[in-house]
Amino acid sequence: MDAHFWHARWREERIGFHEGVTNRHLSKYWSELGLQSGSSVLVPLCGKAVDLATLHHMGHQVVGVEISEIACRAFFDEQALPFDVQTHGEHDIYRGVDAGAGLTIWCGDFVTAEFESPMDAVFDRAALIAVGSEQREAYVKHIANHLKPGAPGLLVSIDYPPSEKAGPPFTIPQEEVESLLNESFALKKLSDEDVLLRERADKRWGLSALREQVYRIKKR
Repeated sequence: MDAHFWHARWREERIGFHEGVTNRHLSKYWSELGLQSGSSVLVPLCGKAVDLATLHHMGHQVVGVEISEIACRAFFDEQALPFDVQTHGEHDIYRGVDAGAGLTIWCGDFVTAEFESPMDAVFDRAALIAVGSEQREAYVKHIANHLKPGAPGLLVSIDYPPSEKAGPPFTIPQEEVESLLNESFALKKLSDEDVLLRERADKRWGLSALREQVYRIKKR
């Protein structure tokens, strides 16, 4: 991860990737994973996503990872949840207390985070597409190493003409998603939508095409 780039984005409040509401794919597909209340869910590169609170309200133990201290503090402040901060190696751990119990965000580099125990599931809304090509294999391997066998998850990816935008977010077409994940995960594509106009990507990024894919994944 380019730490300086992401710290600057949060410092300058250039966070167009922050949705401010529960992700529509999480709302639509999460129940298909069949997770029980109390299951632990890993949310890599989480920012201050409302999805963390949504998963918590569903009864999950939620573990996010985010490089920006600004984002970590903003999440708990905006959700009006009390928290404390402890240091664990290279990471500061923001741990919700009282009403926030069961919500944790590790602040630091995702691929150096060593969690207390393997997770039951993963939700990747905009994490893989934020990772440069030279770091993606390490990113996927780190997720796989910290999930229980059989752990399910949702992965959202995007696909656009690579010559039209440098990223992030990066274009990761289906064949690359499969190449990256097939060793450790079984995949099933749940949706493939044209979202060019919905995301205003023609005007925001000058793209001629933009598709969004949602995959259900399962740790082998």
